[in-house]
Amino acid sequence: LEKELSEKFQGVISSPTFTQIVLRVVSGETWRESLRLPRESLDLLYKGARAVFEEGRFQDATDCFAFLAWFDARKYDFWLALGHSQFHCANHEGAISSYGVAAHCLPSESWPHIYSATCFEAIGDVEQAARCMKTALRLEKDRRAPDKELILALEHKSEQYRQGTAMPIS
Repeated sequence: LEKELSEKFQGVISSPTFTQIVLRVVSGETWRESLRLPRESLDLLYKGARAVFEEGRFQDATDCFAFLAWFDARKYDFWLALGHSQFHCANHEGAISSYGVAAHCLPSESWPHIYSATCFEAIGDVEQAARCMKTALRLEKDRRAPDKELILALEHKSEQYRQGTAMPIS
């Protein structure tokens, strides 16, 4: 992997090559696509970043996942993991942004909205947390195979928001 990345970046150094790569990015390709990096290379880096996260090195994991998200900005898993790492570093605003991009990458998924609700609770914006939870509930109910237990939990949390008794999601 190191050799492959080194070769790719050596090729970028020349001005004409760099211009071509940037033009491909501007036209809608990800950096991974523009640099012609195989998906497997980023998958391997993702596994390494997950190991860093699982070791509890959340700032390092944030850096790793930010790097991966930069390379392939369309990858839901990268943005979700970046949000988790930021959350564990108490960077709730950053996590909200990352979860928002994850939601954009996979619009039918309820989890980015659930995690965003947790972040909004952490910064004391219960009204926005309730909106996120409402969106998550709608998305989960609209799924082809909705998770009934998750729906019950989301309904319960939404009711707590309405009553003003919501406790942060752990």
